[in-house]
Amino acid sequence: MKKLLGSIALATTALAGTAHAADVSYMPQDAWFVHAGVTGVLFDSSLNSTTVPGNTGAYVTNNITGTLEAGRYIQGGFAVALSAGIPPTNELHALFPGPTDVQIGTATYGSIMALAQYHFNRSGQFSPYLGAGVAYNVTFSTTALAPATTVSIDNGFAPVLQAGVDFKVSDHFTVFGDVKKEFYSTTVHTNLGNANVKLDPWIVSAGIGFTF
Repeated sequence: MKKLLGSIALATTALAGTAHAADVSYMPQDAWFVHAGVTGVLFDSSLNSTTVPGNTGAYVTNNITGTLEAGRYIQGGFAVALSAGIPPTNELHALFPGPTDVQIGTATYGSIMALAQYHFNRSGQFSPYLGAGVAYNVTFSTTALAPATTVSIDNGFAPVLQAGVDFKVSDHFTVFGDVKKEFYSTTVHTNLGNANVKLDPWIVSAGIGFTF
């Protein structure tokens, strides 16, 4: 995660450094904004409980995907936003004594987040923001791999926290960096048994923004 955060910071600094000084006069109270960028989904996964004989652990692999967030300032620095990404596919792994690491399937999933935010120093060139809200996580498709013959994953809600920063490069354009943390557990169902797995992903993004 440190390497990814470092890369995002360098990319954001490089983009900002090539821009002309921002004209900070454009800042309507009721403005819309859009963030589009590249996102790393970094799972802090572990096994909470299982009915699979001998199963001692579980994890899912990390992903890189695209993300889009759209929102509206409603009063001063307060804003509301929706955030979603291109559905990625990750691997599902189960751990057994030995140790033995067995991939039991794959899952294509998506998450949509509703967020309330506060943007500090909105009229300035450098504007940090904090947010909190709820995410709904959906599994669109799964594939089972031996020894599993069936795999499904429950959908569910999760609280989410957010911190980020916008760096204005013109009246309408910014570059941004953003970190979100979901607190999410779900149940994986297989023909071998069921497992409750904590996922708790870090969602790290960087890209460009547009205000209008």
